[in-house]
Amino acid sequence: MFQLARLWAKQNKQEKSEQQCVAILRINPKHDDSAMLLADLLSQNQNHEAAIERICQILERHPSNYLALSKLIRLLRRAGRLDDVPRFLEIAEQSDSRALSHPGLRFCKGLNCRYSNNLIAAIKHFNLARWDSKWGGLAIMNMIELYLNPENEPQYIHRVSTHRFGSFYNRRTIGGMRKVRMNLICKLI
Repeated sequence: MFQLARLWAKQNKQEKSEQQCVAILRINPKHDDSAMLLADLLSQNQNHEAAIERICQILERHPSNYLALSKLIRLLRRAGRLDDVPRFLEIAEQSDSRALSHPGLRFCKGLNCRYSNNLIAAIKHFNLARWDSKWGGLAIMNMIELYLNPENEPQYIHRVSTHRFGSFYNRRTIGGMRKVRMNLICKLI
């Protein structure tokens, strides 16, 4: 049944997928995969509060489910409730004696620091998570985004003016971007 819900979600048949997930959760309320898929569908429909509620139910049963925790952090950011995140991070830390060294928790802490504009702590936590096979790619991607765009502004090159030979770009912007990229590459190597 869950595979059918996932297939409908991939085919952008969100209503059918949502109905299937609700049916699965009626039969088995502890089915975490369908609850996660339902939360994703709800957040795509801009129903963040219902999605947050679903993920909180998962975290009550399994506080060290770092995939759910990372989704919760993103949803709380969209809902403007980042003040609730430290409570979930503390619960995740206390749920497992080895949680402090787990890359998933490090990634979630980095995500929280990034969204709270504590960029130095975010880089520190992402750096500790980047060696993991599951969390490393996401951690490196977030680190690169922070190095390239520390103010979290949209990335684009400003068009200065249109010349008769086409448009040209602000050389200072392009040169600054090259310098940032080179520094990033040097730090990662």
